[in-house]
Amino acid sequence: MEVKSCKAIRTGAQNNPGLAMFTLFESKQRRAKDTLEVKRLFSKYGEETVIVLRDRAGDETMPQRDRQHWKRLYRKAKAGQRANSNHVAA
Repeated sequence: MEVKSCKAIRTGAQNNPGLAMFTLFESKQRRAKDTLEVKRLFSKYGEETVIVLRDRAGDETMPQRDRQHWKRLYRKAKAGQRANSNHVAA
């Protein structure tokens, strides 16, 4: 499954008010950079992307800053995956 655009992430944020709060204070550049990185990860790991990001976000051997980065990408990948699955089902 692949995240197609920022729109999928925004749609996921609309469906998940908690995620909307996190994306509210993000710059356009951060959103675009994260979208590209999530796309790259989906092309590399496919269906396993969300699981890989969840594992990285919870890896206690990494510094807190790195875990926060992976946690942010995990939230966006999960929201994008949910938005894509809703779009495909419709």
